[in-house]
Amino acid sequence: PSVSGALDDTAWPSILPTQAESWIGEQRVVLRRDGIELFPKFTVTGMKFDGVVAASLDAVSGDSYTDVTGRARTTGPANVPGVAITARDEEQGVELEWHLELLPGGLARQKAIVTNLFGAEAGAEAPLEIGKIELGFPLPESASEILTTTGHHLRERSPQRQPLTIGRFEKPQLAGRPDFDASLLLTAGVPGFGFEHGEAYSVHVGWSGNSVLSAERLPY
Repeated sequence: PSVSGALDDTAWPSILPTQAESWIGEQRVVLRRDGIELFPKFTVTGMKFDGVVAASLDAVSGDSYTDVTGRARTTGPANVPGVAITARDEEQGVELEWHLELLPGGLARQKAIVTNLFGAEAGAEAPLEIGKIELGFPLPESASEILTTTGHHLRERSPQRQPLTIGRFEKPQLAGRPDFDASLLLTAGVPGFGFEHGEAYSVHVGWSGNSVLSAERLPY
């Protein structure tokens, strides 16, 4: 370790970094069992990257769902290019299944499924409390400006820009549903990027309830 207490070399963060891999940023995984916080160290146990994984809206309904009229709706093709990774922490009884899907329009969509290995299905009763699972995408160093939207009634979706400095920017949505202040996208890019110039990367949370969009830059 260096004088600062950090590692000599900066570890490249995974898609869901944990303290076990020397992540010193905001916690991305918050799990508790019997009131005790867990710090899992996941080991990859399975990989599927044969070109296709099932397209899906969420972790429960697979690639289709039924609306209030009883009609089945789908997200598009039954299969899309992607990868599925399964990882476990056997000692703490947690399994993580991560999916990345490349949709026909070019968007990359990811999701995570957390399974309690010490649950009733395993013949035990040890509930697992999931406080937070925050997936992310890596950014190049050149993406030093962020763009979100804010507003109120009659002025929603107003753009706001600011530099992505050392630390964490967070745009929470805690009204139970997206309100006028909710940001549809969080975009990071080269300074001054626009619709017709510059390089930019955007993320969107596909959820109608409480959610958080964030961008984080570490000093190492």
